[in-house]
Amino acid sequence: MARLEERGFGWGLSYLGGRGEALQRLRLRFNLKRYLDEVLEESFSPEFSFLEALFRVPLECCNTTLSARFAYTKAGFEQLSLGLSLPRGLPCDLGFWANVLFRVDRKDAHIFPSLVYAPPAGVILFLGVDWEGSTFKGLKIYAFGVQGELGNMRFRFFTSLAEDEISFVKDPYWETLTLTWAFPGCCGGKGEVQMDLYFGEAGLFGLGEISLVGTIPLAKNMRVSFGVSASLFGPKRLLFGWETAF
Repeated sequence: MARLEERGFGWGLSYLGGRGEALQRLRLRFNLKRYLDEVLEESFSPEFSFLEALFRVPLECCNTTLSARFAYTKAGFEQLSLGLSLPRGLPCDLGFWANVLFRVDRKDAHIFPSLVYAPPAGVILFLGVDWEGSTFKGLKIYAFGVQGELGNMRFRFFTSLAEDEISFVKDPYWETLTLTWAFPGCCGGKGEVQMDLYFGEAGLFGLGEISLVGTIPLAKNMRVSFGVSASLFGPKRLLFGWETAF
């Protein structure tokens, strides 16, 4: 994928592994922010920004899965994280997660409670365990939302309640509304148009940014996307990208 804005240009490559593969995801970015795929620096000569690899390895001996995350940035090695869920001994959806984090200057090891749950269809819910020391204090609701379909339109409304603890929506917003329309493509695939509305403190009804992106299939395994976004807090941005499946 590639992104072109008034302030610069960036591009990247992504790989998604299939079911059962050890390598689940690989992301390589040049002059792009880590999570939002927005231009990082004011430059039209993109340099390496970061590499991130996610792994999942089944441990049949323990009936669990080892998860690993490796991150490397322009400054060098950033971190290696290893984690796994411990066998459940509680008769509920509460369990425990063990994690070891390696950085250049230190190593951290933690065991903390985790929660496994399935919200009702159409409901988006992010819960966390409120754990202090060795005391279980309850559950935290970090974010919630709804999603569904109306004809050929999909919608998703999402509200973040704890942006100071976990960032679900890009700054400076905490609420999003996404509308997606599908249309038949010319090469056997399906195209779509997606509009994202971001809400915060400023703007009419809190609306601070609008993004409109269209995706068109060019071949069976290739799609291109283009779009524009306008914000009260920054310049207008142009987007161009492509996606190829192997």
